[in-house]
Amino acid sequence: MKIDRLTVIAHEIAEGVFAVNARSLKGDWWQHNGPVDADYFTKPQADALVARVVIAGELDRSHWSCGNGEYGTDDHEMSLLEAEQIEG
Repeated sequence: MKIDRLTVIAHEIAEGVFAVNARSLKGDWWQHNGPVDADYFTKPQADALVARVVIAGELDRSHWSCGNGEYGTDDHEMSLLEAEQIEG
């Protein structure tokens, strides 16, 4: 699935615990929580995945979860960005 390269981010969900988010060209949000043998990514693992996805310009849907309900909506993404600005 083709993605908007500018939307691929490593998102820290807890201290030292990361997921990777990306938005498809159709506008839906996708999240990858971690490698096969782990629940989530470390920062270096998440950064490496971000780089690979940006270079490829697409993702393999079999390894990613599509947002549903509140997760993945534009409102959800905006709330994440606003929270990061407040914390930062």
